[in-house]
Amino acid sequence: MSETAYSSTEGRKGGRRVVIVTGASRGIGLAIAQRFLELGCSVALHGRRTPDDASIREAVQRGNARLVSGDLSRESDRAALFAKAVEAFGALDVLVNNASVQTFGALSEWSEEVAQPLVQVNLIAAIDCMRRAAHIMANGDGDRCVINIASVRASRPGGGGAMYAATKAALVSVTRSAAVEYGPAGIRVNAISPGLIWREGIEEEWGDGVRAYQSLAPLRRIGRPNDVAEACVMLASPAAVWITGVDLIVDGGISLVR
Repeated sequence: MSETAYSSTEGRKGGRRVVIVTGASRGIGLAIAQRFLELGCSVALHGRRTPDDASIREAVQRGNARLVSGDLSRESDRAALFAKAVEAFGALDVLVNNASVQTFGALSEWSEEVAQPLVQVNLIAAIDCMRRAAHIMANGDGDRCVINIASVRASRPGGGGAMYAATKAALVSVTRSAAVEYGPAGIRVNAISPGLIWREGIEEEWGDGVRAYQSLAPLRRIGRPNDVAEACVMLASPAAVWITGVDLIVDGGISLVR
């Protein structure tokens, strides 16, 4: 996707499309934020910590990026994220709901204390962020959108991750409902469900799982954060202006054979 697909937009500070990415301190969220910055967007990066990345520091110095720290399980922090993004850039065109809590374990070990953070961040915070974004984006012409990062576990949960899978399945369902509700306001809402994505240390922590994924997936590798970033760019681009309410599976084909 070239920068021409993200041409300047009137009314924005600096004439750039404005993107919010939650959970952008590292991994998938950081890759998504970097890709939108490469395409000339202004990006508000939410996270619990400051990204340790030179390109982000440079973008902040140029005024193209704004770092907003916070805990999305708190309503006040969600409100502050959107207020600071609009204050910095004057508008909002794309929200990527990427922030997520992952906790795995058998149902026999389930407790409300364990489940509550997953529900609060993966579902309640994502819905509230989507609602806030839609209020700002209303009356667009299909060029404004929300992208919810779900998981292949939403449709193929397996064992050991029931609560995580449940919150991601609920997020996919909310995505479809929101697409219907916000469509008349010119806002598209889609989900992306990644498969196993590389992160630092994953081979040491889960070597057998990585090897099994690589051997079973038709494309014979686990995903990279940029694979998800490129899918976000596509769904936010003019190429997807008539796509809404979909759950885009980005998993190297593992869900076809697993």
